[in-house]
Amino acid sequence: MNMKKKVFVLFSHILLEDQIGELKTTYKVTEIVRLPLELQNLWGNIPPEPKDILEIIAPIKKWLKAEASINDFVLVQGDFGVTFNIINWCLEQYFIPIYATSKRVHKEEYLPDGSIKISKNFKHVQFRKYQK
Repeated sequence: MNMKKKVFVLFSHILLEDQIGELKTTYKVTEIVRLPLELQNLWGNIPPEPKDILEIIAPIKKWLKAEASINDFVLVQGDFGVTFNIINWCLEQYFIPIYATSKRVHKEEYLPDGSIKISKNFKHVQFRKYQK
């Protein structure tokens, strides 16, 4: 029995070290698989004009179908409509769609001229499974 557990990343950002650590420890992922460059460019640049996105994302589904196995994870975050469609499709394929949660951390710095510089950062908290 193959015990390898993969996560397929449909995400425009680079995974942070703490995200990679969580995937390996909590989810027992042994391989993190990014989209091929052409599909990554597609995922990060879904055109806003078309009413129907099914044809646009068909190559991503075709690639996932060929590469992923039942119970592999798919980290899905992006264009809302595409994300919704991919999540539902993943559930039908018995893939496990997940997403990252974060908390906003901000810092105020009072400058000599009396102004305030506000820095906002996001800190990864956990991955969650999409649920119906």
